[in-house]
Amino acid sequence: MKTLCYSLAFLLSCSVVHGAVTISTYQDTTNGTQAGFLGNNGAALTTGGVSIGYFVNNTAPSLAVVQGLSPATAYADLVSTYGYIDLRSLTGATAQTLSGATGPFDWSFADGTLAGNSFNISGQISTAIGSTLSAATSSNLPQGARLYVLGFNAGSFANGFSSSSEWAFLSESSAAGTVPADLGNRNVRVGSMDGAEVWVGIEDGANVRLAAIPEPSRFLFGMVAISALLSRRRRSNL
Repeated sequence: MKTLCYSLAFLLSCSVVHGAVTISTYQDTTNGTQAGFLGNNGAALTTGGVSIGYFVNNTAPSLAVVQGLSPATAYADLVSTYGYIDLRSLTGATAQTLSGATGPFDWSFADGTLAGNSFNISGQISTAIGSTLSAATSSNLPQGARLYVLGFNAGSFANGFSSSSEWAFLSESSAAGTVPADLGNRNVRVGSMDGAEVWVGIEDGANVRLAAIPEPSRFLFGMVAISALLSRRRRSNL
């Protein structure tokens, strides 16, 4: 890390130039250690993709808010309302092929399993890091910020996964799920998250199935039926 100072007339200002960090993710849904996302029916995904990011000032919305989002608008809502930033949105971020993987950077399910290996999702992002959480902006990645992994069954990062009917939202609760210090590396994997770390989605062994658009519950149907019955009785007593 270097400190650069500039002098203009009587003005002296200093700025800190930070090193880069690398965030990686890869998935192999047939490997219990790596694991990955599956469709709600348990099948491999062939459309959609993955987003990895953080929330400005390290402040994510509540569990109830996240679970109440619709798959088709979840990504857009998280970005516009709650300050979610996908790592690919950061100024100067570069997408790279994961070391040891065959094929290009790939956080999309559209390509299926990458030719030559078992990864169905792989790749890494390298970008500059900021010194404090208050430095969380679209131009740097703040050290210590919690990383979140989102999976969608349709669309792409470019269109905000807007055609999705299923999605998942995960975050590892340990330090392994946060942005490392300068020049650090972090591998964010679905296979290391379970229990309360799965905010939206269904655990399927080591893998996580995406959650579908909620269907009306039996309770709701029951309440509608009771309401109709009571209404009918009131009319008959008139």
